[in-house]
Amino acid sequence: WSSDVCSSDLFNITNLEFLQVAEYRDDVQGEYKRHHDTFWINDSPYHRKISCVLQLTDPSTYEGGDLELYDLHSNYPNKKELREQGTAIFFPSFIPHAATPVTKGTRHSLAAWFEGPKFV
Repeated sequence: WSSDVCSSDLFNITNLEFLQVAEYRDDVQGEYKRHHDTFWINDSPYHRKISCVLQLTDPSTYEGGDLELYDLHSNYPNKKELREQGTAIFFPSFIPHAATPVTKGTRHSLAAWFEGPKFV
């Protein structure tokens, strides 16, 4: 990333919107299809700028349910590291991502979105 993308002005965080607990169950192949978290057109004075996903479940108790981050050109984290219970993954909210279908067991995660003045 260039220093322009990571400048403090661009990621000026002023608000934590709310927290969301998610449950992904194997009986419904729980997943969250590819998306991004920034709502470019909205009535709010804010944009979601940083997304955080906290892994709540022991990875030995479920299969599938991987967090996928797309369009990254380098330093993509190891999938095993992303699955570790207690791991918090922070990434720019405009990065496309998904949770793959859970094929066995149940996965829980906590998501948070840090907001700031709209991107210009």
